[in-house]
Amino acid sequence: DNFKNNENENIARDGRRLWIQWNNSAIFDSSNKVSEIVSIGRDNTERKRIEDALKESEATFRTHIENSFDVIFTLNSDGTFMFVSPSWERHFGYPAGEVIGKSFGPYVHPDDVQPCIEYLTRILTTGQSGTSPRYRVKRIDGNWLSFVANGTRYIDTKGQLLFIGVGHDITEQLKAEEERLNLERQLLHSQKLESLGVLAGGIAHDFNNLLQAIHGNL
Repeated sequence: DNFKNNENENIARDGRRLWIQWNNSAIFDSSNKVSEIVSIGRDNTERKRIEDALKESEATFRTHIENSFDVIFTLNSDGTFMFVSPSWERHFGYPAGEVIGKSFGPYVHPDDVQPCIEYLTRILTTGQSGTSPRYRVKRIDGNWLSFVANGTRYIDTKGQLLFIGVGHDITEQLKAEEERLNLERQLLHSQKLESLGVLAGGIAHDFNNLLQAIHGNL
């Protein structure tokens, strides 16, 4: 027997489109010529629908990652980068591929490394999602950007324990907050000066009244 498998779309009598996998078998006669073909069809419509839905979901997820402004990254339990999204380069100025297989420590401000290690350990140990403390990451030009990350634990198909994080740049937010505080301090200082001016004016007025009374008595 000569078997040949193929899969194609078929239209049922009621108009439904069905994906059928055909197992074809050739029947030979006594002169070794093909006398008939026997085809056995298997309905793979549901499997095909699931595969198409999965491909669409993966394509959508990939598009979100590639176009996300936030930095999406994966670390193993040792803190080594296993994946970094393209937005890494937009933020820090050098290709994401350069950090794969390297520890996150050298890229983070020395004062922020230990808090990040404690955060990573807590997420991987408890399995509970959480927000990281604020940390600073160095740009290619030497400047520091401030970030916070939302992360969760994940176990891949190989059984490897991983951390998936989404880092959000809060540098401009912190600058705006600092400017607001500076304006508040300036306003408070101005109010204090104004109060002192009013107080000084009142004292001068009272003192002038005393001087007039003294002058009149003289």
